[in-house]
Amino acid sequence: MVDSLSNTVLWGILYSSISFSSFYTLNWIIYLYYVPDHLKANATKQWRWNNYAVSFVHSTLSGILALVCLVLYPELFRNIITGYSELGYFACCVSYGYFWYDTFDLVRNRDKDKGNSELVVHHGFALTSASLVVFTKTFVGFGATSLLIELHSCTLHMRVLLKMYQNSATSISYFILKFINMGTFFIFRFAAIFYLVYALFRDRYSAPVLGIYIFMSLALSAILFLSCLLLLRVVRSDFITKRADSVKAPDVLFGITPLTGVSNGLVKGATHG
Repeated sequence: MVDSLSNTVLWGILYSSISFSSFYTLNWIIYLYYVPDHLKANATKQWRWNNYAVSFVHSTLSGILALVCLVLYPELFRNIITGYSELGYFACCVSYGYFWYDTFDLVRNRDKDKGNSELVVHHGFALTSASLVVFTKTFVGFGATSLLIELHSCTLHMRVLLKMYQNSATSISYFILKFINMGTFFIFRFAAIFYLVYALFRDRYSAPVLGIYIFMSLALSAILFLSCLLLLRVVRSDFITKRADSVKAPDVLFGITPLTGVSNGLVKGATHG
């Protein structure tokens, strides 16, 4: 049993390290070749572009992996506590490595956004939850299902990147995207969260340790609460706030510019432009 646990930890560290290194390298590629010219003169905007772009890639990758798991390994979703597949585990490790990278990026650039400290605390909560999956190989179904939320995060990040690229929230492309974003909000984010609420209650007797089950339940409650707040902020920004103010006065969550993502994609990308 000790050898099995050691192997799990080693594979978790290996996959997560590769993920961290890949996102770090991607950040540099975007920084060198894919930053719009009108953002290069402002170091803060340039960093935000990089941060959102890397987050968009992570959301796309992890969301697709979650969908593939849903099709190929439906047992992950039938039992979110003991269900297991190597692909689902790999997807969780990829996201785990990304959250470590994003935490590193936030700390390194803490002078560029006053909300970074709060976001580091949020990421710490997300990393604690993900550690249980990565280093014990339990709750893999929970992790894979939660990654379906990233399919909404794709449109959330795309929406912010488009606003930054065009420096406008009044274009036809942005108008279309904000409705797509609202659709994915309910189809992927809320659908995944409410299914997890149901599945956690259904599988409550399958949890190997009661303390872990309680912690994951609390984490899910936090995700649901934050997602409801995020929905209110996005609606206010895209459908209530006057267009003239939508770029000049970015919306905030908890009084800070939203820059984070649990899988994550939880608050990053709410409104910033």
